[in-house]
Amino acid sequence: MASVFPKARLVAGTALIGVLGSAACGEEVDEAGARALWDEIHAADYRRWQRPQGWETRQPTVSAHGQTADIFINPVLVQAATLETLGAWPEASLLVKDSYRGDSLALIAAMKKRSGEWFFAEWSSDGEVKFAGRPDVCLECHQAGSDHVFSMALP
Repeated sequence: MASVFPKARLVAGTALIGVLGSAACGEEVDEAGARALWDEIHAADYRRWQRPQGWETRQPTVSAHGQTADIFINPVLVQAATLETLGAWPEASLLVKDSYRGDSLALIAAMKKRSGEWFFAEWSSDGEVKFAGRPDVCLECHQAGSDHVFSMALP
């Protein structure tokens, strides 16, 4: 898999999805949205997608998700990286993060831009929905990222 985003600056010391709590925090969970996104990323075989620059291989992560992570980006993001100017990631942009503790997959997290906003979802390694929608716990971390994305900045 080739690396993309040669024009993009990496935001140092950050992770793709900074979820810091659990679904028991009282936030509503969009279960149907999470199921649909789970089906979408697996039907697309997301682990065959390209990876952003700096994430060509599994990297240490500073988030509560795990110790290391793999990040995968869909073709919409790959195409966006070729643009000279870009003020925000385009609709249908989709990133997936596999987080590991040791050699074990701890969780899968994804964010997809739709209707101008990011939809966040996190699942256990067996697909159990933990978070989904626009939970405060996701937004609190992601507001500081370039269009809510931490693994790479806008080109």
